Amino acid sequence: MTKLIAAGCSNTSQGGRSVGDKRQRYTSRGIITWPQVVAERMGWDFVNVAVGGCDNAFIENTIYDEVESTPNGVDIVVMSLWTCPIRYSAWGQEFFSNIMISDLVNDDLLDRAYPGIHREDWQELPVGHFNENVKHANWTNPADHYRRYLICQLFSLLREWDYKEIMKHSARSINRTMNWLDDIGIKNYHESGLGFIQHQPPVREEYIAYGKTLNMNLDHWELGFLHELLESELLPCLHPNQAGQDKIAKMFIDKMEGKYVPLNSHWITANRFRTFIYD
Repeated sequence: MTKLIAAGCSNTSQGGRSVGDKRQRYTSRGIITWPQVVAERMGWDFVNVAVGGCDNAFIENTIYDEVESTPNGVDIVVMSLWTCPIRYSAWGQEFFSNIMISDLVNDDLLDRAYPGIHREDWQELPVGHFNENVKHANWTNPADHYRRYLICQLFSLLREWDYKEIMKHSARSINRTMNWLDDIGIKNYHESGLGFIQHQPPVREEYIAYGKTLNMNLDHWELGFLHELLESELLPCLHPNQAGQDKIAKMFIDKMEGKYVPLNSHWITANRFRTFIYD
């Protein structure tokens, strides 16, 4: 029996189970995500290791761990729907954060998205700083303090951000995963769900040119495959509905069978992506 290992972010994860959990967006509507659709159509077993909100380094690690834990002799196929590069996660911690470049220059947006994270905290402060100031912070869980520390450290790193380096960081995870799977003889198929260029309209051409030098073997790395879904294939939160999930599944099956023809991309506003990412 073939085992499908499917990885990605919230476009792939079947989601949470707790009542009121926004990650229930699929289960509460009776939607099955594309890994199960692919597995059922192909007659495979499958495991869905996707986690909503994660970054590409996290996706790389989930694929590696699942492949390594699979017993010898099992026929594995890996399919991954990668995400945008502007996310940051701490591997081994239940922490994910979408850090958008525009957050650094918009005080109102910063305050809404990250309450309690102030510009004066964007210094290179040690984690001990937050431990020592726990009693002043109104945060009752130690994980909250660590999360605040990570966000502040990331903001500190991005004060003089170089988006090309951010792109390269994600490209490393993607290319390294593809090369490793090829080297050990595991069939693998990949696409970018969210794009690499979506938030840089003033200098878009510069980043497109740079992205091409990263040699990512993805047909939709610029804007992401979700950019190709019709409005009728999206939920109000801009995640794929069942028709959208079916289209993603068909894309992966077509890639596997050598029949995939990339769709024609078109530009849309960054605001649409912003709504999706922060949902």
